[in-house]
Amino acid sequence: MCYVFSDALLHTLGLRLFFFCIQNVPYSTFSSHPTDFCLLAADEGHGLNFNFAVHYEVDKDQCSPFIYRGEGGNANRFQNEKDCLRNCSANSENVYPKNGKRILFFNH
Repeated sequence: MCYVFSDALLHTLGLRLFFFCIQNVPYSTFSSHPTDFCLLAADEGHGLNFNFAVHYEVDKDQCSPFIYRGEGGNANRFQNEKDCLRNCSANSENVYPKNGKRILFFNH
């Protein structure tokens, strides 16, 4: 996995590591905005596994379940709704406040 380092860390580690990382990762992996991956469609990937995962649906501002096959796929994949919403939804604080108490909504 490749990470984009801060300037301070780049200086400490040296630019060689950063450039090595860039050369071995497709350009499309890098994002101009930290939540661009939330715009990607769900991708089950490939492989023989069947893992529960959730992905963010930007048009509905919600997270939906899907089966992840264990290999490949994309970054719009989370282990649970909480992580999905906190990473992708501007509305996440209303559903999963940082104080840890979930607000429940009831339709009647």
